Amino acid sequence: SNMLFRSLLIVLASVAKTAQGFSSIAPPVPSFPGLGDAFKIVKEPSMDCSAIVVEADVKQKGVQCYIAIDSESYGHTARPGNGGIRLLNYKNAQQAIEDAVRLAKGMTRKHDMFRTGFSGAKVVVNSDDLDKVERKELMQNLASALKTFEGGMYTGCDLNTCDTDMDYLVEATDEKYVLAGRNSKVDTNVATASSVIGSILGTVEAMQGSQDLSDLTFTVQGCGKVGSTVAKELVRFGAKNVQTCDLYAEAAQI
Repeated sequence: SNMLFRSLLIVLASVAKTAQGFSSIAPPVPSFPGLGDAFKIVKEPSMDCSAIVVEADVKQKGVQCYIAIDSESYGHTARPGNGGIRLLNYKNAQQAIEDAVRLAKGMTRKHDMFRTGFSGAKVVVNSDDLDKVERKELMQNLASALKTFEGGMYTGCDLNTCDTDMDYLVEATDEKYVLAGRNSKVDTNVATASSVIGSILGTVEAMQGSQDLSDLTFTVQGCGKVGSTVAKELVRFGAKNVQTCDLYAEAAQI
């Protein structure tokens, strides 16, 4: 299993390197004209990181909204940014901004890999108390931001946001700029988890000639709607050991 683990790392590293190479489709740009007139720019793009981060206006105390868009997305509707809305209680603003950049860069790699036509982006909402967030008002504020981008940014669900939030957002954007599995007969979280499981099984089969997981140990980091399903499926497929971890201890109890 050690040899398999090393092989998996090599495969994943090769994929990441290839995906980064695809990013040259949209090289870093020094600025986004006019963006500073509509938003507060909290991070400018640089040679080290092509992502720009802006702070959108949110009219709720204790709530800040940061939008990270990677590479040439802003102002180029041929390759707009796409990434979901993450709602979380961060330690401080800098941590939220750094997470937005990290997630946007990750979305770029995903979109480059599958040639979706999108570049990476992410909406990160930092809240002192998640239970007190006025969801409809927040989505209305986000709708105003999305309209300002004029097709340069599309979003959807992510951590701690749901279909009801997307309903609010679709209404507030006049049914624009939202990509989410609303009213779908397929649970998009289960579909995402299925693709992860399929990738694991395919990689294991390529490395050892079968899909037998009985000698393998897995760690699932993050046990939300997708992660918890992945963990349960790994158990169902007979993995030797499935370890789980999450920011919230109770969520890791699969």
